[in-house]
Amino acid sequence: MLFLNNHFHHWMDQLIFFAKFFDTHTYEWIMEQTNLYAKQKKIRHWQDVTIDELRAFIAILTGMGLHDEPATEMFWSSDMLFRVQPIADIMPVKRYKKIRQALHINDNSKAPKQGDKYFNKLYKIRPIVEKVNMEFMQQCASSTSQE
Repeated sequence: MLFLNNHFHHWMDQLIFFAKFFDTHTYEWIMEQTNLYAKQKKIRHWQDVTIDELRAFIAILTGMGLHDEPATEMFWSSDMLFRVQPIADIMPVKRYKKIRQALHINDNSKAPKQGDKYFNKLYKIRPIVEKVNMEFMQQCASSTSQE
């Protein structure tokens, strides 16, 4: 029981650390931008994504990074040799693909065009880059080795 308790606390520490960079405000921003993009592109059969679904989506991406499969669909395969049950249990593959299709961080309709003095190659992900950079600076602890 002690091992499970320690393992749980280690997992919770990692989750708390991740939440410092991906907080509720970040998920709200991604939710708004994703739903906006889906409406702009008139994605068929779209249902607005929720914050809980985005958290689940990020969990799926994290799990996929830890388990190699030749194709995304195999995580949901009916063949138990390929199926990854913890991922398949999170959300249906069709919903995962819909969210992946619409996932957006910034409004494309406001992006400066190439050649414009405000053009930025990172425009599409700029809000996340700025958020993570800000959080890294806040979480950084000074040390004598940095001076």
